Amino acid sequence: MNKNVKTGLVILAAGSAKRFGTDKLLKEFDGKPLLQIVLDNLKDAPCYKKVVVVRPDFPVERFDFSGYEMVLNHSHIYGISSSLKVGFNAFLLEEPEGIFITLGDMPFIYSSDIVEIRKRIVPEDPKIISFVHEGKKGFPTFIPGKFFKRIMELHGDRGASVLINDNKSAFIPLGGQKRHCFDIDTENDFKEALKTIERPEKAMGDTHRSR
Repeated sequence: MNKNVKTGLVILAAGSAKRFGTDKLLKEFDGKPLLQIVLDNLKDAPCYKKVVVVRPDFPVERFDFSGYEMVLNHSHIYGISSSLKVGFNAFLLEEPEGIFITLGDMPFIYSSDIVEIRKRIVPEDPKIISFVHEGKKGFPTFIPGKFFKRIMELHGDRGASVLINDNKSAFIPLGGQKRHCFDIDTENDFKEALKTIERPEKAMGDTHRSR
């Protein structure tokens, strides 16, 4: 691993959760609100700065954001691209070599995943890096600095996958597991995630809690 690579982390948590019906990030999961699980899982990630993007009306007082910088997305109704822009803007004057992205409704992403991706970063030839499972791009996703401008040009619900589709030669896919692609969009997803806690070896593959 290149320990000198300066990387940041952005957790996108400003969605409206329309498919879930209620604010899923507040729903208790393994004894804590879902978003708190994600924050705890990534608190030791080797990133010099960690940013969480939330809505202005999000009840932040219910969470422990220690080690994170919280930023508000006042344009969250315009899709995930708006949260990406707000998150990346938090690094505007700092020029990190790259930023990791993950989602606030993915409880099986860990600091160890970021460590694994960092091993593949080559500063002299920066590429987008992410886990892939059964042909689907997962998270975390590493976006090198040369693509920051392109992130700021995205619109609507267009995310990092657009960059990969447009720059296939600049993408490194890592063999991933179901957990790398598993986000909680519906009540059925939530029930499946709860089963994973009870029997991790049966559901998502390696869902260890290493950080």
